[in-house]
Amino acid sequence: MKKAAAFAALALLAACTGPGPRNGPYAPTTGSTYERQVIGALGETKVSTTQRQAVLDAYDQLAPKLKQNDAEDLRVQRRWEALDPSAADYLAQVETVAQQAATVTADRLKAMAQFNQVVATTLDAKQLSRWSSVMNDQRAAFENARRLDPTFRRGE
Repeated sequence: MKKAAAFAALALLAACTGPGPRNGPYAPTTGSTYERQVIGALGETKVSTTQRQAVLDAYDQLAPKLKQNDAEDLRVQRRWEALDPSAADYLAQVETVAQQAATVTADRLKAMAQFNQVVATTLDAKQLSRWSSVMNDQRAAFENARRLDPTFRRGE
C-alpha cells in the first residue's frame, strides 16, 4: 500500500510541476523569457520550416537590441533613484532622466515593431491569430508569476 501511495504522490508532483497548458512540449527551459515565449509560440503555431527560420532570424536580430535596451533601462532607473529631491535643480534633473526614459522606451518599441512586422508578414492570418493568442497567454502567465514572486524587484 505504501508503494501505491508513493507512486500516486509522485504522479501528482509530476503533474503539478510540468509545463503549463500553453507551453506544451515546445517550451524551452533556458533562454530569456521572451525567447522562450517566441519558441513556445512557434511550436504551437503550425508553421513551415521557412517561416520558422524567418521568425527565428528576426528574433536573433531583436535579442541583442532588447538586452542593450534592458541594460539602459536599468541605468536610467538607477539615475532616477539617485536623484536628491532636495537639490535646487531637482526638477531639471528629473526632466533629463524622463527624456532618457522616453528614449529607451521608444527604442524598445521600435525594435519590437520590427520583429512584429516580420512575424505579421511571414505568417498567414490563421497562424498569426494562433501566434497572438499563445503569446498573450504566455505574457499573462509571466506577469502573474512575476507579480506573485516576493523576491521580484522592479528593474531587475
